[in-house]
Amino acid sequence: MKMGEATLVFNGEVEHEGKTCALIVFTAKGFNFYDEERIFVDPVSFLPLVVTRDLNIFGNREKIVEEYDQGLGRIKVTKTA
Repeated sequence: MKMGEATLVFNGEVEHEGKTCALIVFTAKGFNFYDEERIFVDPVSFLPLVVTRDLNIFGNREKIVEEYDQGLGRIKVTKTA
């Protein structure tokens, strides 16, 4: 019995907020569940720079943005419901 599916797609280099990044898109779909994560990573180290998430869990929509500062070792997480 299939409960859902997930995909991971490497989209290559893109411009994001004036920086050249590699973009990886993760999508998961299931019963009353949807999650799309757009993961912008450093094209050399592949460390994350920004992750944007669009979620829909049982009709509750959320947007989450994770901003990584690798130099300072900090993460800023902003959630909008």
